[in-house]
Amino acid sequence: SQNRQLAGDLTWTKGRHTIKTGANILRSQNNIYNIRTEIGAYTFNARYTTDGMADFLLGMASQYAWNTRLQVDLRSWNLGFYVQDDWKLTNRLTLNLGLRYEVVLPFLDKRDRMGIFDTYTDPANPRLIFAGAEGKDRFNRAMYHTDTNNWMPRIGMAYKLTDRTVLRAGYGMFYTYLEPFGDAEYLIGNPPNAFGVNLASSQTQPAVLLRNGPPEGSLTLARASGLTFVSYERRADLGYGQQWNFNIQRELGQDWLLETGYSGSRGVHLLMRFEDNFSPPGTGNINAKRPYHRAEIPGTGIVSSPLGPVQGYKNNANSSYHAWVTKLEKRFSQGFTLLTSYGWSKTIGDTCGNAAAGNTTGCGYQDTRFLNLERSVDNQDVPHRFVLSGIYDLPVGRGRTFGSNMNRVANAVIGGWSAGSIVTWASGRPYSLTVQGNPANTGTIGVVNRPNVIGDPNAGERSLSRDFNTAAFAPNAQFQIGNLGRNSARQRSFFGWDFSAMKNFSLRENLGLQFRFEAFQFTNTPRFGQAGNTLGTNNFGQITGADTPRNLQLGLKLIW
Repeated sequence: SQNRQLAGDLTWTKGRHTIKTGANILRSQNNIYNIRTEIGAYTFNARYTTDGMADFLLGMASQYAWNTRLQVDLRSWNLGFYVQDDWKLTNRLTLNLGLRYEVVLPFLDKRDRMGIFDTYTDPANPRLIFAGAEGKDRFNRAMYHTDTNNWMPRIGMAYKLTDRTVLRAGYGMFYTYLEPFGDAEYLIGNPPNAFGVNLASSQTQPAVLLRNGPPEGSLTLARASGLTFVSYERRADLGYGQQWNFNIQRELGQDWLLETGYSGSRGVHLLMRFEDNFSPPGTGNINAKRPYHRAEIPGTGIVSSPLGPVQGYKNNANSSYHAWVTKLEKRFSQGFTLLTSYGWSKTIGDTCGNAAAGNTTGCGYQDTRFLNLERSVDNQDVPHRFVLSGIYDLPVGRGRTFGSNMNRVANAVIGGWSAGSIVTWASGRPYSLTVQGNPANTGTIGVVNRPNVIGDPNAGERSLSRDFNTAAFAPNAQFQIGNLGRNSARQRSFFGWDFSAMKNFSLRENLGLQFRFEAFQFTNTPRFGQAGNTLGTNNFGQITGADTPRNLQLGLKLIW
């Protein structure tokens, strides 16, 4: 992948105004080449000789799985410009006024190897559309419209209340853009560009003989198994975020600074990934209850029916964040520096993350027809977080307060040491409780069953074998969703102390040696893992693991 960028900026100062303006052009290319199992995946399970290795030596595979490669050459343009005025109204008050505009052209493939299962244009008649099949304009090749209404205002203020106190405030708006996202679950993952074939065996006939390879004509779209389709809301508004803050900064004596204030943000039209062919709670076959029952692959005469899960993407998720943050800083002087901060916050949202880093265990949707029921504390919610870090040059040794005339031997042992620490305490992250099996008989992608709450989850004593009151939950009733919300459980709080001790030795002019002792998780305070979250399993409510324990290391670093 490559990015080519051309950018220019201009600054003009006149009187109390400093005006900046600029533009940038970004050309992005993202070449994806994923062979998946294009060379085939063979299984040898001892079906023919009672020994798997013997089956392999004879070339008699009990199962063979194959997938097409995913290969696209994606291209996009990002065009933007901005203007900003730093206006010094008085010697005490400065305003920052700005406006940015961007237009991001959706990615298209040079050879039009994309497609979309369009369930939004005409929901009653969903259809598979290939890139470029209905026109060579960008909308019909990228399968997604270009959002051109991306104006992003910015405003900031700094007011010098006294010689030691400053008030600061700001607001900004920031748009996201449609990414290519990579592999099979997105626009390059629709058939015929992406499909797979599974060949099974019988008691007497292997799926594949290695000397012959897959039978001729067996790896075609007509033999595909479990076709999966991907849909996008083609004319959605792009997601954007709004951020705002208000802070008070106060100088407390020499080298000390206190900052406290409010920070907030809001996400609108965020991308949500969900089951677009949802099978609602109820009796009967899961596929029979889905709204879409068939999908025709144009130009092939092939119809996928009954139609199963459909990966759906829609820009309808929202989030909010509110926090009070306080920071105390001691700038480095007299051999000592300190930085400590505390945040008290709450994050609310209604969607799961698209990757492990933004997700939590058990996150999913019970009923995609009523997504408002998924609004809860968000996956990233950490109500309390305290961090303290500092470095202290011990005042012992040559050139320091005590022992400035210390002899070389003593100074080499006890002089010239520095110590540092990072101490962190934070609330645990939330996670969701689910139910084993599928009592609601729903399906499929990202769909979960949650239990019913029948008691107080916090009743009783908390222990590793019972992190919460497991008797407070019961499986949801057959063909009904549970009454428990998303992210209703929370991991235990986290404490960590990383400690380091350092000493520098001067070997000769411009050459030094640093010895380091580092202790991660210095106190070895247990950082317990998440309790089992699936009702009906043996480890429900039990903590069976912990994060890494204390780790000690010694190091030498040559400095010149």
